[in-house]
Amino acid sequence: MIRNDTDYALRMVVYLAGRNPPGAATAELSAGLGVPHGFAQKILRRLAAAGILKVRLGRGGGFSLNRKPDRVSLREVIVAIQGPPRLNRCMAGPGACALQTSCKISASLKPIQRKLDAFLSGTSLSDILGRARPRRKAP
Repeated sequence: MIRNDTDYALRMVVYLAGRNPPGAATAELSAGLGVPHGFAQKILRRLAAAGILKVRLGRGGGFSLNRKPDRVSLREVIVAIQGPPRLNRCMAGPGACALQTSCKISASLKPIQRKLDAFLSGTSLSDILGRARPRRKAP
């Protein structure tokens, strides 16, 4: 499950990815996306610490993507905020659950977890921006 802070992080990086000129102040992100200001600051610092965002200090400063949008995956943003997304704790790896080796549920979830990981790793911010753009009607 995507936590609330991760949802905010995803919305903020997609916003930044689509912004021209690049970059925005915390206040703009907070107000424009409905994220409480203090919470936005905390999330943005975590994204910067993970190397997803860069910070420009001083007047006119703010946050911008540290790489091109096609080089930032959804999984990378999620991991920076909440760690790897897992369908269940047993998906965290060997030994994550005492019942893991004999559990039919764990075995059934593994293919779904692999598909989720592949989707999130293979989906970039550019992909999201492309999907969000309204389609033009053919003449």
